[in-house]
Amino acid sequence: MTEQNYSNNDEIDLSDLFSIIWAHKILIGIVTSLSIFFSGYYAVTAEKKYTARTVFQIEQEGSNGFSIPGEFGVLASFAGVGGVASSGSEVLLERMTGREFILQASQKLKFEDDPVFQTYVPNSKDPLWKAIIKKLIGWQKSIQEERLIIQDTIRKNYLEYVVASETAAGAIEISVTHESPDKAAQYANGLMEIVRLMIEEEENKSKDFRLSYLAETLADALQEMETAQNNLKNYALENSTAAQENFIVGSLELDSLRVELRETNGFINVLDKLSELVKQGNLNDGTYQTLRVNLPLVDDVNFRRILGMSETISAWSWPDLETINNVNDTLQDRILRLNVEIADIEENAKRLASSAEDLAELNRDMKIAEATFTVLTEQVKSQSLVAGFKPETFKVFSYASVPLAPSSPKRNLILVLGAVLGLFMGSAISLINGMRSGVFYNRASMLSQARAISALRFTSLRRIAQLPFSKLIIALEKRRPAVLIEAAITLSRKKIVYVVHSGGKTSASQTAQLLATQSFLSDRNILLFDPNVQSEDKLKESKLKDVAGLSIVTSEEGFDLVRSFDGFSFFTSKNFEEQLNAIVSLYDQIFISSNDQYAKAFLHAMKPFDPGLVVMTCLRKTKKNSIEKLQSIHPISILFHD
Repeated sequence: MTEQNYSNNDEIDLSDLFSIIWAHKILIGIVTSLSIFFSGYYAVTAEKKYTARTVFQIEQEGSNGFSIPGEFGVLASFAGVGGVASSGSEVLLERMTGREFILQASQKLKFEDDPVFQTYVPNSKDPLWKAIIKKLIGWQKSIQEERLIIQDTIRKNYLEYVVASETAAGAIEISVTHESPDKAAQYANGLMEIVRLMIEEEENKSKDFRLSYLAETLADALQEMETAQNNLKNYALENSTAAQENFIVGSLELDSLRVELRETNGFINVLDKLSELVKQGNLNDGTYQTLRVNLPLVDDVNFRRILGMSETISAWSWPDLETINNVNDTLQDRILRLNVEIADIEENAKRLASSAEDLAELNRDMKIAEATFTVLTEQVKSQSLVAGFKPETFKVFSYASVPLAPSSPKRNLILVLGAVLGLFMGSAISLINGMRSGVFYNRASMLSQARAISALRFTSLRRIAQLPFSKLIIALEKRRPAVLIEAAITLSRKKIVYVVHSGGKTSASQTAQLLATQSFLSDRNILLFDPNVQSEDKLKESKLKDVAGLSIVTSEEGFDLVRSFDGFSFFTSKNFEEQLNAIVSLYDQIFISSNDQYAKAFLHAMKPFDPGLVVMTCLRKTKKNSIEKLQSIHPISILFHD
């Protein structure tokens, strides 16, 4: 039946890639088997290595320094005395991978005598070419340089075979990998012991340093406190210790004088206004009321006393001009006196303020010195007690035991990786071979590129096509395959049918004979061009006739056949078009088969006659460029595929 054509595009067709891989499944299986075999061989013959592990924990005080009581904490912060942050597991792990620690461990554990860690051979002989070059340039290796090379080699191998890490619970794990299980356990326990001794030594040094530091700091604090006390004593002898109280009294007196000065200035303003009114002579009750509104000090008791008037508000009498002037002069004198007193008190207040500030500073220094001395005294007492107590801060959870099974190579993992690598390499080789071969491995891609009018499966017709002509007619008369009927319908309007073999399991000659027989059974006058069939063997000769120079065998029981057909001479003849036109006028349909390398060239010759192109294909045999060239020359009518 006709199959759906697929659109052609430039994207990667994954189904085509999978088809290539599936087509080479035997090759992939062989490559995978070889890869697994070599992986297994490597896993069996590879040098075994053993890993020993030790786990321990270091408990350190949270402060790693001064345990200051809570009531003195604030004072200690002012005094500059505080705890020193402890180094965590991360710092210890960094130290264990440092050059100094590695060299120290190498010296104690004798890594230089172990060929696993010390892989450098000092007395090794260089290759001839290398020795000649060194001799020419005069290069010689010094003993110091060899020592550095050995240390660097040990460091690199240490970082490769020794791993220090932190567990999820916060403990430290040291794992050592070695060819000997005994040495792996020995090195792991040795490294743990080196860490323990290093921590213990540093803790002792830290305690001694803290006690020494506290003693020195306490002496400095005592000296500072004595200096502060001496400064306070000298100040008390030279100055008054009541400077602050005197400053307060002077401030109150200064405020009182300033109030009196403002009041006197107000009285002078009122006197000036009264003097102006008296000079004008408008001294009635309305003027007095206006004066009261504008200057309320007129009714002030002190102001009336100064003028010698009655304190009663209703008993107002206008003073004379002389009285006003006398009072004004008196108030002016009072202002001068007040200014002098205010200036004197201000000067005295500044001196008292400076003295009070110095006294406050001395008292503050004295309190700080006493607080610092108190805090340090308590700290020295606590540290002296703690120095004699040595808690167990190094806890071993697991000593390294001799491993019974090797940690590497991991045989199961190697076999799995070998299988994966084999599959990958086999698939890669298959894809490369599939791309290089240039054939179709996927039917969808072949149909997409061919873009034939009908794409038919030839599997059901293969056995019938191989029958001889006499049995072929009988078989087709008994049963007409649906595929063959569809092919006949597709080619029914074509006068010329050109059958080309492009990798199909059935030859173009057999296919052309099958199609010609089917068309002959439809009461058509058929002529077959077949270079691989001799007329004497295939048809019972009825008679021979000559058409445009071609010898044609005619038969009443079947279709006509060109005798001794040579495609090369026929298609390249100068009378080709004349001969073909003459034959087309005599027959209903002409079938031409071609199995040789000139099939595409012959298709070029027949292109003006618009033949029905039938192509025999097969997956893994039909080349992509072959179909592409045929499609570029002439559209494909029927694509038979197995």
